[in-house]
Amino acid sequence: MAREAIYHAVILKKQPFGDADEIITFFTLEAGKVRGLAKSVKLQKSKLQNVLQGLFYVRVVLAQGSGRGGAALRKIIRCEALETFMPLRENLEATKAGLFAAETVYKATPDEQKNPQMFRDLLEYLRVLSKFSGQRDSDGLIFTLHAKFQILLLENLGFGVRRPRSGPVSGGVYFSRAGGGFAEERETDSIVVEPKLYDFFCVLHLAGFDKVKPAEVPLSLKLSRILGDLLEYHLERKLHSRKLITG
Repeated sequence: MAREAIYHAVILKKQPFGDADEIITFFTLEAGKVRGLAKSVKLQKSKLQNVLQGLFYVRVVLAQGSGRGGAALRKIIRCEALETFMPLRENLEATKAGLFAAETVYKATPDEQKNPQMFRDLLEYLRVLSKFSGQRDSDGLIFTLHAKFQILLLENLGFGVRRPRSGPVSGGVYFSRAGGGFAEERETDSIVVEPKLYDFFCVLHLAGFDKVKPAEVPLSLKLSRILGDLLEYHLERKLHSRKLITG
């Protein structure tokens, strides 16, 4: 009898596999990034079709299989949707932010390497995006939450954003990808950052998701751009969904 494993997971990606199957990539609390084969999921009679959707939070049961994907590809036995984040999907900017989160976690994490804190941060991010996306004039908050998620993601990957050792700065400050963040000294690739943007980063760095306040859209977008540059620098990979949010 095949061994089964139960995971709590966010669905990051779906890939076609043959005429009726799909390969689903999950980011799980228990084992990090894992993949499963959804057999015949494209057929109307499939019970898995409605629950295997991108960004759903699910409870999934996987069994070791030996299908066309090889012996290591696990078959999806059962799946239950725990949270679907439907309000997120009804707001374009929140949807873009969710897609960025899925792509970044997918590209930044190795297979089957646990990162419970990253999982919890991803889940909380999707929850707050869903909670606030239906509010009036929510774009400023969504862009600020997007910047906060990037700060946490860098920390969870071991690339915490560097800050001047002297603490708050009254004059100009620089931002460098090669230098790992903010500094009072210029690096070869430094750009000048106004104190207002650095102060915004410092406040956001300390705030929990539930304490994040909406900022001016240009300010939050500017911070998101430089943090996105830093992520791509560390990952040595392009994040295509960045353009959906920051242009």
